[in-house]
Amino acid sequence: MIAVLALAGCAAPGRETPGAGPSPQLQEIARALPGRYLSVTDADGHTAVQQLTVRPQSVSESQSIGFVLSQRATASNDATRRFGLVLRPGAVANRLEGEFAPLGADGRASNSCDMQFQLNDRGLVGETDPARCRFGEGENATGLLKELAFDGRRLVIGERLLYLEDGRTRGRDEVLTFLPAARFTGWAGIREGGSWRVANSLALEPDRAAVEANDASEMSLGFAIDLQYYRMDRDDQPVLLRLTVRDAEDGEVLGQAWSDPGAERIGLALPELQVGLERR
Repeated sequence: MIAVLALAGCAAPGRETPGAGPSPQLQEIARALPGRYLSVTDADGHTAVQQLTVRPQSVSESQSIGFVLSQRATASNDATRRFGLVLRPGAVANRLEGEFAPLGADGRASNSCDMQFQLNDRGLVGETDPARCRFGEGENATGLLKELAFDGRRLVIGERLLYLEDGRTRGRDEVLTFLPAARFTGWAGIREGGSWRVANSLALEPDRAAVEANDASEMSLGFAIDLQYYRMDRDDQPVLLRLTVRDAEDGEVLGQAWSDPGAERIGLALPELQVGLERR
């Protein structure tokens, strides 16, 4: 389900050496992975934008590292899904072992699944074995293929349910691409007659929450702005940062701009309308 990602931060792998703490590779993952992420919007629009928070969690094994992943839709009141993830040195070089566990409201895991990871100069990629990560009994026995890929910046999580009796897929695959939840601030202006009305205190994140532009007297400029991580096609096209300006009343698109998702600046320059945003 998940293509291997390009390296963007993981240390070069090497054979593990027993010691008092995690290896340099695990320490680098422990440094790079925590943070707040937002999912990429695909052209089909089937999946609501998801917010994912990754925070470190202490573990009893001195050479292991642990995390709690909390995921929810940004535009709904759905319950937050929480998962525990533990990584430890593997038996051979370039391999890591781990565990993935759904967490209840009390923070405890009722079940867990082993995960096997590969760490190399393309990043970290791991998966469960659906034959062993299983739920239910008899004809309803279901296996979970959970995949995770991280390249130091981009985090991709995939999930597939399989009927173990015949290997049929149960439901629809879910593959979500997450990027860091960047914050942008800046200004916007609209020409009215021979002068410009300007909003100087805009603040946006790529989470589909549109911000209406207001001038210093809190009067609307007549449009709203939103940012999204967006991909035109799920398989073939790169992820982009998209800026959209819409009419505040009817939602009509007045203009759009596109940039690399890691861009420091993004803006729009039209004869009667301009926007300038900078990453903070």
